Amino acid sequence: MKRILPLLLVFLLGGLPTLVAQNPIEVVSSEGYTVSILLTPVGVQVNNPCPDGYNYDIVFDYDISFTGTNIPSGGLYTLQGNLGCGVSNLFLPLENGGGTGQATTTGNAFQSDCGVPATVDDLLCEELILEINGPGIPSQQIDASSLLPVEFISFVARNVGKAVQLDWATATETGSDYFEIQRARNDGDWQPLDRVYSAGDSNEPQVYSFLDEEAVTGDVYYRLKQVDLDGSFMFSPVVSTSFNTISGFEVFPNPATDWVSVTSATKVELLDLTGRVVLSSANALRAGDNQVSFNVSELPAGIYLLRSESDTKRLIVR
Repeated sequence: MKRILPLLLVFLLGGLPTLVAQNPIEVVSSEGYTVSILLTPVGVQVNNPCPDGYNYDIVFDYDISFTGTNIPSGGLYTLQGNLGCGVSNLFLPLENGGGTGQATTTGNAFQSDCGVPATVDDLLCEELILEINGPGIPSQQIDASSLLPVEFISFVARNVGKAVQLDWATATETGSDYFEIQRARNDGDWQPLDRVYSAGDSNEPQVYSFLDEEAVTGDVYYRLKQVDLDGSFMFSPVVSTSFNTISGFEVFPNPATDWVSVTSATKVELLDLTGRVVLSSANALRAGDNQVSFNVSELPAGIYLLRSESDTKRLIVR
């Protein structure tokens, strides 16, 4: 018996969304046929609601096929899995005779903390063991929980001056070519920024970084498109940061007699010295709309305060 591509599924650590390999496990029988197994986790079935905790099982899509000669008409003797989620073990029944469909674990595991989201990653589903036995295939267990073309262990975005620093790390890499950095605003239109070439094949942690030096304002989102040497690809989790190129606000002219222009990233109010709001911008300013003007020609001469969410400045009206 020869086992080819001992890879099926990885549940990632660190709260990152699960990434699924596109290559199935293939097990070759000594009798001439090959079994191909592909599993994809598609959701969490919550069996009872909070507030006193909840029970759950994991739902998989499966695609199990046979090729070659002497394919057993009755299917395999055994094909099943065991999924480890934290301290819980969930049994995964699979179709011995092959086919496509959905399979749900039967562990009915319990999560006592209602603050833990019902997702594969937050429930710490990190280990999958498959058991297989059939004509020409000795009974064996296959660890299908750790091998992906790229296994991400972290991906973060942070503001550095007027730029955004992206840092990510991988635990393992197999046949990886490069990472394409993509950015989007709230419209969800992903745009490629640049490429960072990867280690290719590595069983040791690799660390990467990229500095987005283009001026951005407001909420900005990033993801990585990891591309393999064979052209296949997968996407990383999405990370975001709120970035303002204007840290406080600017006032011009000051003193003012007719109009005063205020550059700000937030709503601005003009107050007299009693604290009464005299004038106000209608709404909080949006990214790119960072200037508002006030007509102060009708105000009595004196000292006023211009207040934003981040700062307060004194304005003299003459």
